[in-house]
Amino acid sequence: MGRLSNSMLVMLTLSASLWACSEGKHHGTFATFNAGLAIGYVEYVDERQPLVGPGVAGLESDVVCMQEVWMPEHVDDVLSATAAAFPHSFAVDTYDPVANTGPPVCTEDITADMLACVNTNCDSVPTDGLSDCVLTYCGGPLTDLGTESPECLECLVANLGHTIEEIFTTCHAESKEYLYEAANGLILLSKWELRDTEHLLLDSTFNKRLALFARVTNDAGKDVVLVCTHLTPEFDGVPYTGTLGSWAEEQAYQIGQITTYIEDRTSEGEMIVLMGDTNNGPDVPPGITANLPDNYQLIIDAGYSDPFAEGSDAACTFCSENPILADDRSDVLIDHVFFMNFPSAAKFDGMRILDQILTVGTVDTPLSDHFGISVSVTE
Repeated sequence: MGRLSNSMLVMLTLSASLWACSEGKHHGTFATFNAGLAIGYVEYVDERQPLVGPGVAGLESDVVCMQEVWMPEHVDDVLSATAAAFPHSFAVDTYDPVANTGPPVCTEDITADMLACVNTNCDSVPTDGLSDCVLTYCGGPLTDLGTESPECLECLVANLGHTIEEIFTTCHAESKEYLYEAANGLILLSKWELRDTEHLLLDSTFNKRLALFARVTNDAGKDVVLVCTHLTPEFDGVPYTGTLGSWAEEQAYQIGQITTYIEDRTSEGEMIVLMGDTNNGPDVPPGITANLPDNYQLIIDAGYSDPFAEGSDAACTFCSENPILADDRSDVLIDHVFFMNFPSAAKFDGMRILDQILTVGTVDTPLSDHFGISVSVTE
């Protein structure tokens, strides 16, 4: 066999180098996880909370958007447990017990029917099951109260996590607008340095909600815009007390706020990752049911893609198989990692994460009532 010419050797070497470079280009692994540390709403907070930080620290991700880490001490625990794996973090402290209170808006007459129903049906229910009990047995008084005094209903909801007596006594003495003393529950974790950090305050009811914004430079040397958020859900059976028409309309308004905010702060063609629990999602046959699909479509129509939901491995994230949730509920995919402006040659590999069932004392539970999503991007 004859020797290769010098020019051919150069061409082969260059081609091999380009192929290796292309195969090795890593744009990042991006994850979202709703930790469900919602006292008064989600079961087993005390059992699950110590495991959340170490669980997230073990993820093979470059960026994690966390939601529902409401209490300051839980935020501190997560940041401490994840500091070695994710040396860069961004959270906005909106916790403010003083600013979150005002003069009373409930009277004993207004709350009489509601209190009687709750005492009759839910007196022996633990605090983390109180909201489900009220929705199951006291829907009529709840609706009537929301019609007569939305502000009073807001106060009662904002005090969930306490006993029945404490909730009603507090709301007869003062008002309260937001759950968890106006904490927002968001944490953005990153292995890369976070720059240009900002936050957007969203119009919201019951919970204070934000979108966190930052820039990073990924391993491929490219800048990526990160957005981490948690949108208003459609609270089934709970009267809407906000100013935007309905739970679904409030969520749609938040999507508009976020997409406009991103557009105003990014340059054309900048790569963007929008992560979080958006409380909406598509219908994915055969087993995933749509949840506020018109609102989900607003995000897609704004130019974002959802590789996990569009892939063959799509799976629910709020699921009947989760022992924290009712086993007769619909399976929905409401946690997402959206992408915009990534290279056309990019390959997206998504998977569900943090869905293992753990035994904690006498309780079998995953880390949260939500399972997480992780998407890796290579080129």
